[in-house]
Amino acid sequence: HLGEGHLKNTRDGFIYQAGLGSDDAEEMASDINKEARAGQKAVKAAITQFFESEHKSAPKFIELEEMSSFLHGRRPVLISGASKKSWPNVTAANQQLVEDTLEKLMAHLDPTKYVIVTGGTDFGVEKIAHQIAARRGFDILGTITDNTGPQEVSTHIGNFSQLGINWFGKSRPVLTEIVKPFNGIVLFQGGGAILKEEIELAARLNVPMFLQRDPEGAAAEAAKQYPQHSFSSYQDLQDRLP
Repeated sequence: HLGEGHLKNTRDGFIYQAGLGSDDAEEMASDINKEARAGQKAVKAAITQFFESEHKSAPKFIELEEMSSFLHGRRPVLISGASKKSWPNVTAANQQLVEDTLEKLMAHLDPTKYVIVTGGTDFGVEKIAHQIAARRGFDILGTITDNTGPQEVSTHIGNFSQLGINWFGKSRPVLTEIVKPFNGIVLFQGGGAILKEEIELAARLNVPMFLQRDPEGAAAEAAKQYPQHSFSSYQDLQDRLP
């Protein structure tokens, strides 16, 4: 219900302007919130069902207000990089470089002091990160969206947090609600348009980040713009790690 409306003469012609009362606005907001909650619940149910079909334990879903309790003093390490579409653009040699870097990084980090954070998908950089992190005993937090499909996620992940309507909308809450307030870092490797925006946002927010300059993609391009954050191999990175 939009109430009584009227035609309004503007420079671009006549437009219809709805007479939306306060009661109508509250009702509309309530309906939108209900739909959003229903959608989020459906995503959780679908992922849980997928885990069960793969004979894996059901994951936990962490709300932002529970993040401090979940991390429990551990620092988040966000690993973000080339995924399903952009991973094939990375040469075989640089794909191996990505894997070697992640292997050595997680050998350096203490699983009792760090949590690995990703976008939760079973593709590209994240797929490799999940395999290594699970083998080395890290807790993994997958930050997903309201349109994440259950077959997209990795069953190596024990915890998920829904943080956006889509992949573009997820970056800000991950950086501002998880990485920055809990003294975390970000590692960027390869990537496409979504990663490019996330890197630019991390730079504006002054989030500690490392850009691997060899694997083809957004991180390599950003390394030219932010050379102080760039690195090549793990040996180049290790002395700058917390």
